Amino acid sequence: MISITKREKTLLQIFVFFLAGLGLYFLLIKPFLEQQKNIELSSNTNLVKLNQLEKIYKSYREVKHEKENLEKLLKNSGGITSLIEEMARKTNILDKKAYSRDHPTNIKNKYKKITTDIKFESVPIESIVRFIYELEQSDKIIKIGYLKINEAIRDKKTYDITLKIETYTLN
Repeated sequence: MISITKREKTLLQIFVFFLAGLGLYFLLIKPFLEQQKNIELSSNTNLVKLNQLEKIYKSYREVKHEKENLEKLLKNSGGITSLIEEMARKTNILDKKAYSRDHPTNIKNKYKKITTDIKFESVPIESIVRFIYELEQSDKIIKIGYLKINEAIRDKKTYDITLKIETYTLN
């Protein structure tokens, strides 16, 4: 039989404890630490996704609110011709209006786009600027497509103005 000295027994016991410690580390502790690390990474990615979702939802609410406001404006919109005459009367250029033409078109059977061409002759520039300002401040969805300003032939301090105004209403 093999005889083992006390020193060899002690070294063998230390070696067994060392192997048991390594086995315990690789079988229990390391998988637990890796699982904790994976849980932390997953938590961080979930937080990033949650923050992105909150941003998207905030944008959605803003767009929904804007859409509701635009729908209210579309429902309340009346004729653009009466608004133009009212604003022209308010700015004292109604008698200078040469013509006003409406061109309605349908957009996907729900909305109606009305393009209005207006021409004013011999108008002071201050009056037309105030007219445009009043149009923009009205409760209508209005887009000025173009504005053409020519010097008037009759008077040097007045101008001939051609406007293309686009408005939208519900059908």
